[in-house]
Amino acid sequence: MTAGVGERVTVTQRWWHLLLVLGVTIAGAIPRAARIAAQDGFSWDESYYVPAARGYLHGDFTNNFEHPPLGKWAIAAGIRLVGDRPLGWRLAALVAGILTIPLTWLLARRLFGSVWWATFAAFLVATDGLLIVQSRTALLDSLLPPLVVGAALCIVLHVDRRDERPFSPWLIGAGVLLGAAMAVKWEAGGALVGVLVGFVVIGRHDRRKVGAALVAFLAVPVVVYMASYAGHFQHGLSFTDFFRLQNNMLRYHQNFRLDHPSDSSPLTWLWLQRPVAYGSLNSSDRISIHMALGNPALWWSFVASLPLLLVVWWRERDRTVEVVLFAWLVLHLVWLVVLRPGFIYYLTPLVPFMAIGVTWSVRWVALRWRVGRPLPIVVAAAVLVAFLLYLPVWTYHDMSLRRFHSLMLFDGWEP
Repeated sequence: MTAGVGERVTVTQRWWHLLLVLGVTIAGAIPRAARIAAQDGFSWDESYYVPAARGYLHGDFTNNFEHPPLGKWAIAAGIRLVGDRPLGWRLAALVAGILTIPLTWLLARRLFGSVWWATFAAFLVATDGLLIVQSRTALLDSLLPPLVVGAALCIVLHVDRRDERPFSPWLIGAGVLLGAAMAVKWEAGGALVGVLVGFVVIGRHDRRKVGAALVAFLAVPVVVYMASYAGHFQHGLSFTDFFRLQNNMLRYHQNFRLDHPSDSSPLTWLWLQRPVAYGSLNSSDRISIHMALGNPALWWSFVASLPLLLVVWWRERDRTVEVVLFAWLVLHLVWLVVLRPGFIYYLTPLVPFMAIGVTWSVRWVALRWRVGRPLPIVVAAAVLVAFLLYLPVWTYHDMSLRRFHSLMLFDGWEP
């Protein structure tokens, strides 16, 4: 049931493909949605974003000025839809987390030209612990993955067109999504700037392409970003106040310092050296915990695949490898030059690209070496076993302290 991009697909195959993507999406939705309100108090930085979202519903925009408003509007929409309770707070994050699975499938399908490998990548996303935890928590980072993955998909679709005109709806769509990501949290700025620079460099000998890049990845994101402040403007914010607010936000992040036990160097994030416990409730011999910890089998497989990805990129310039490494650069390595405290969950939007990178590496080995043919099954089995073992840690499920400590493989994992 594999068809390359551009090949004719029968109606039967289309239904089969739809069943595959729905199946993996539903499988991933279950751990994201089940008992999402089990932690009925605020989890981690929900204590900042939920009160701010409540204020937005009543025209009060004074809380949490440190971040743009779009993510808080999304949280407010959930509160308006289902009420001011844990499900309402986390509804936007849940929807974003579930949407990330089929979007990853679509992007991988386009890159690999294979339904099976796309499903493999989506399976890795569906079973990742960090994405599961973020889908259950009303954090701004939780809303970024579908925007970033959706933008990557739009860019690939734009590049794959047969039409040579510099503009396309896909290009503008990518700009809209990246602008929305910036309007959620500034950490998407690395991706936006990276894409803009990349398109300008690639099209530097063609003024039309440079102009299209400036419109799509500068003008359009600015419009989207400004539009996210519409509520503020309606309640008396002037343009002078707007620019002063942006300057205050910048100064806040420049001067932000925090002595927190979960703060860690970006160099340690892929190793899962220091996960973040969003909240816990324990007694003498029982514990319920909500821990931002990636699926070790996926994350360490990505670390192991990086040398192969780098070598192949250097020798062959494979497009899928370029997408993965570019995402790694603008969503992770850029944090090495950001002089402020950091946490592992800043990698939330990178995880789908990690899944695609691992899928590409497994596929490359399996297709070239006879000894590597069982590798997809081995990796999938390892990811599934880790998912089953750590699911209680990701979903605030009651367990014995003995079992919990047996899962904490390193001292840095202990809360």
